Amino acid sequence: MTNEKFIDFSISTRNSNFVIIKISNSCNKKPKYIDGTLVSSKSTSGMHGIGTRSIKRVVEKYNGNLEMKFDNDTKTFTSVIGINSNLPSNNQS
Repeated sequence: MTNEKFIDFSISTRNSNFVIIKISNSCNKKPKYIDGTLVSSKSTSGMHGIGTRSIKRVVEKYNGNLEMKFDNDTKTFTSVIGINSNLPSNNQS
């Protein structure tokens, strides 16, 4: 385990109709959850965490899946988003 900070981002497809977005980044400590919701550990937490809520809303809107997990051994937080790209596009807003 190295102390270098990183962010890895990848996009791939499965079966030519399912889009997978994977984001992994270094994280010194285990993320904090309150009532199943990820919360910021930053001192100005009221100004953070908006991105996670926005991602959840979009994933739900398009009937996708979102998985977030922390690996304590590698100190890595990973988010994986899966969305069926063949869904009818009636959600244009």
